[in-house]
Amino acid sequence: MKLNTLHTKISLIFVVMVILLTALFATYYYISESKDMISRHQRYVQSSFLFHRYIRFNLEIDDQQIITHFKNNGLEIIEDENLERNLYIALKEMPPQLDRRFKVVHFEDSFYVYIEDIGFGFWLKDVVSTPIHWYLIGWYGVALAFLIALYLWLFKSLKPLKTLQKEILKVSNGDLSVSLKRKGDDEIAQVANEFDNALRQIELLIQSRQLFLRTIMHELKTPIAKGRLISAMLDDEQKKEQYGSIFERLELLIEEFAKIEQMLSSNYHLKLHTYNIQDILDLAIEQLFLDEEEEIERIEIKQIEAFKINTDFNLLALALKNLLDNALKYSYDKKVLVRIEKDSISFINSGDELKADIVEYFKPFHRYISSSSGGMGLGLYIIKNSLEKLSLKLEYRYENSKHNFKIDN
Repeated sequence: MKLNTLHTKISLIFVVMVILLTALFATYYYISESKDMISRHQRYVQSSFLFHRYIRFNLEIDDQQIITHFKNNGLEIIEDENLERNLYIALKEMPPQLDRRFKVVHFEDSFYVYIEDIGFGFWLKDVVSTPIHWYLIGWYGVALAFLIALYLWLFKSLKPLKTLQKEILKVSNGDLSVSLKRKGDDEIAQVANEFDNALRQIELLIQSRQLFLRTIMHELKTPIAKGRLISAMLDDEQKKEQYGSIFERLELLIEEFAKIEQMLSSNYHLKLHTYNIQDILDLAIEQLFLDEEEEIERIEIKQIEAFKINTDFNLLALALKNLLDNALKYSYDKKVLVRIEKDSISFINSGDELKADIVEYFKPFHRYISSSSGGMGLGLYIIKNSLEKLSLKLEYRYENSKHNFKIDN
């Protein structure tokens, strides 16, 4: 049970209130019982006092006057010898009593009083029933029922909050189709309705962005297709190959934009399988469109140990391709070292120290690089989001004039 939740706090408050209520009524009940005991003791004292006065002037115990007094005090003389014997036995087993004028025995749910004077004694039965304070029990029951009803009413009022939490969790997981609309004028309904309005605005913005990007990508595909068709008609094989490579790279960029758009809108569904990292790296290098000689000269791969990973092949290839492109673009010598170990892959290149904290470079369109370097500052942003989607860790350090980006499984 979490102690910091609202439901737990309310439950604890009500538990404390029930304990305090029970303690209050128990104390009051004890006081009432004590008053009854004092009243009963006073009746015994009065009867004993009257008997001791009477016995010194009259020798007959059955005088009607004292018998009437006993009855008025709720006492009657016992004439059952068996009962008297049992009472004597019970009296002997009891600890000594402070009041010597009379002895009180509680026997078979009744109180009995033994009075003696000058070797003469007798038993009296208290015929006044011990009162049970039903009115106190009743008021306690009413108060307890009220607290329980209040507790259930509060929990019922907070139930929509739990439902709202589950629906917000769905939204955080990318499901924008949920409706948070609530009826009523309470604070929870107002918050839910305002959140739903904001959600609808976000959904509209996402749809507008998706429509905008898809329109651009569609419009770009048409001239690319025409360009590829025209380049195929060229007689010069070298130019044909160059143009074909350019248009192929443009198509790949459009596919990357589509993948990035899906990833950012949470519509991208991972296709997880176990792959060798070398195979994914080969695809990433292929997407750089380097010449064979250029690839051998600029990219050095040092595999210490085989690295197998359960991942989405294309999404991780996108991240690796951007790491390679980033390293080649900003290194002094335009070279990169790729180091493969058991559970990690590192990209190491020489270069100037970053002008700001690495966190700033993970933001889109937020660059601390020279305008001559080209690009839009999206490389590290794409890398970070891709790896987060794959639940992979990206570590960065700068040592001995070298940048080191390391992906840990």
